[in-house]
Parts: sequence; structure tokens; C-alpha cells
Amino acid sequence: REWLGDGSFILSNGDELKEFTLKELVDFHNTHKPIGTIALVDVPDPQEYGVPVLEGYDVVIAGGGTAGAVAAASCGMEGLRTLVVEAQGSLGGTQTGGLVTPIMASHVAGDKVCSGIDQEIRARTVARLPALEPGAEATRRFDPVALRTLLEELALEYGVDLLYHTRVVDAVRQGASVKALVVHNKAGLSAVAAPRFIDCTGD
Repeated sequence: REWLGDGSFILSNGDELKEFTLKELVDFHNTHKPIGTIALVDVPDPQEYGVPVLEGYDVVIAGGGTAGAVAAASCGMEGLRTLVVEAQGSLGGTQTGGLVTPIMASHVAGDKVCSGIDQEIRARTVARLPALEPGAEATRRFDPVALRTLLEELALEYGVDLLYHTRVVDAVRQGASVKALVVHNKAGLSAVAAPRFIDCTGD
């Protein structure tokens, strides 16, 4: 109580804080008010706070929904070592977890550069679950569970790593540049460093 004064104090239960004494935690909290808790904000090196840092990726994608899954495939096709951090247990977001069908039009006719992945997904969908009716509209229909598997297979084929059941909780910054994302899952807090990040969280 003498250390805290009139302020409140929240202690996160996790192995990432095990090297700190209570006095050090309180001092950190008091120094960084009005944050109101122990947080990683503008920390040059998260490892100084007991947070392990994963390195070696060219691109880290936050969010594995429709946009994140396609971004991951695109990066993988270019030979970039890519990691997707996804809060749920599958790719596809609203299409697979939210059961939003059919596949919405998202291509430019005759432009393979911006439409290639969309066309590949639709072709694989039809090959796996042949359309009941012929025509272009039929290629937009899909089974959400089948698409979940298809998107994961596509990502893995292009060498993309997937980190499911993991949420982005903070960003480590140097000036205006993001140097790492702080993430949380069952293992506790960790950070992922990369030269490039793509925000597909929709949040």
C-alpha cells in the first residue's frame, strides 16, 4: 500500500512477468501512468521485460479473415516468409466462421494481377464441390467448412505459417515505424518482429 499510494494496480498472471519482483512491477506501473496497468508501450526491446521475440519473418499479417488469407497467399507466392496471426481457429473470417456466402465479387475482369488468387480460390472450390448449376454465378457458391480447409491448404502450399487462437494486443514502435507485434495466446505474451506488417484485423 505504501508503494502504490492512491493508484490502482493490475498484475497480469503470466510467465512473462516471472522475473520481476513486486516492487519493480509497482515502480514500472507508477512510472508509466496513466496507462493503469503493466503494458508494453514504446518498448525498444520486449525481451527486456521477459517477453520472448520471434524473428525471421519477412511479413507478419494480423488477421486471417478473407483479406488476411488472400494477403498471406500473395506473400507466399512471392517467396516471402509469412506468418498469419489469427484470433480464431481457421482462416476465412466472416466467410467461414460467419457463414457469409456467396463469395462476393472482388475481381477486375481480365486483370490477372489483381484477380489471380480470387480465380484460383473459385476454381478450387468448384473442383472440390462441383456446382449444382452451371454458369458464372455457380462459382461464387461455396461450403463454408470446405472453404476453411481450402484456404488453409492454399496458405500452407505457399509456405505460410499460421498462428491460431492468438490475438494482437500491442505494437512495439520506434517513432512511426512498427518493429514488432505483441501477441497473446495460451502460452502467454510473446512478440513477433518483421520488417513489414499487414493489418487485416478489420478492427
